[in-house]
Amino acid sequence: MHSKAFKDVVHVQALSGTGIAMALVLAQIVANTELHNLFAPLRGGLTLTMGDAALTMPAGQWISSALLTLVFLLAGLECKRGFLDGELAGPDRLRLPALGALGGVTVPAVIHAGLNWADPALAGAWAIPAGTDMALGLGFLALFGDRAPGSMKLLYLTTALFMNIATLVCTAGVQFLHLPTSTLVVAGGCLALLAGMNWARVGAFSLYAVVGGVLWGALVPLGVPAALAALAVAAFVPMYDGERTLLAEIEQDVHRAVGFVVLPVLAFVNAGVALHELPPLVSHWSLGLGLGLFVGKQAGIFGLCWLGTRMGFCALPPGVSWLEMYGVALLGGIGGTMSLSFGGMLGAGAAPLALTRAAVLLGSMASAVVGYLVLRRALSQRRNKALRR
Repeated sequence: MHSKAFKDVVHVQALSGTGIAMALVLAQIVANTELHNLFAPLRGGLTLTMGDAALTMPAGQWISSALLTLVFLLAGLECKRGFLDGELAGPDRLRLPALGALGGVTVPAVIHAGLNWADPALAGAWAIPAGTDMALGLGFLALFGDRAPGSMKLLYLTTALFMNIATLVCTAGVQFLHLPTSTLVVAGGCLALLAGMNWARVGAFSLYAVVGGVLWGALVPLGVPAALAALAVAAFVPMYDGERTLLAEIEQDVHRAVGFVVLPVLAFVNAGVALHELPPLVSHWSLGLGLGLFVGKQAGIFGLCWLGTRMGFCALPPGVSWLEMYGVALLGGIGGTMSLSFGGMLGAGAAPLALTRAAVLLGSMASAVVGYLVLRRALSQRRNKALRR
């Protein structure tokens, strides 16, 4: 039996997938009609001043950075609750999704970097095809209703969570090597303060949010890695505050805001492809993104999970067949909101933005369609076997 918290997560994420799909369609309509001027303010520069320091980025990147941070706050809260008091408690439950996440990050990254190795600026954006849209994937699983078992949804959700967090951490790890000492001092001070608040069992989430906001401000010049501030806050928020289940309450509040507002807005801001601005679609850059999502994700997730089970390191969840596992791996290639958001920041200046968005959307659509067809066949076989019994 799955917990009520997990069922709520799946329900909200699946509904959020519908909102994201509508935002993706709306973004294409706006970008290719007279309404395209609505995107103009997103391209304008916006300056953040902190003391003598000033940072200027397009408004769209500021929005993406802030909203991505909220997405990773939710991801961190979900993981922590799952580890301590949920479906992820115990190493046996983590091995399969951890292996799938490892393959789902490394293989797309290798494909993209390999196709773009001649240009370090392009190859360095390997994180774009490593992202996975949890809400859109769960939205496709929701189309099958009760025919898709909870163990399959848990596997997809957990693997996608791990992939997105691993992508963020690896991206940050590369850039942290070049951080100035002043930024490291501020980041270290914020982490020490968060740890002290956790030790003192401070139950006011607003205080954690303030410290996290300072940490985000220090890291925001890095782009995507600024979202590490959210993971830090989630890691240090106490599970309980006296009799209150503090972490679960925060997760519930954040979940609906992220699912119904943040993710659709992120999709709309980052998805518009103006066809008249689109350069030739076939290039090393677009192939790296598209093949990374469609080929790399399924090969990495399915391949490492199969290898792990053959070696006795892990096992498929009860009631999930290998064909269904392959369908889940295909849905992992739906980069959607995450890859589009990463592309808006990591790919800035490296390649035409319209080409980045088009490649991500095409790779995601191919993964979604083929994944849906594979799961439809697999779940039909399951139903036929049940009827024969």
